Amino acid sequence: MDISKVFNELKNSQKEIVDENKEVFKFDEKKFDNYKIGVINNLKENSIYEVYLYVQYNKEVVGGLLLKEFKNVIDATGYFEELLDLANSGNLEQILLKNKVA
Repeated sequence: MDISKVFNELKNSQKEIVDENKEVFKFDEKKFDNYKIGVINNLKENSIYEVYLYVQYNKEVVGGLLLKEFKNVIDATGYFEELLDLANSGNLEQILLKNKVA
């Protein structure tokens, strides 16, 4: 796996995260040899949960991957756990494939 190639493909498919009033509800990050994968669950002002995955490689961050919004904490937590399993795998190619389908 060529990490830089996969990272560049992820960069081209990332979703923009709007910087508005929100707080981090839940966060986790996994470190691998030369990259990190993290999952964030933000609580927005209107009680909407925003859950997504990000990848950091060579001090660059690609965010908004597999972004979904939820109206309740149970669904948001379930999706957070699903993305956390994906992050724990460390498989950037799998993340890229899932992101293309999403």
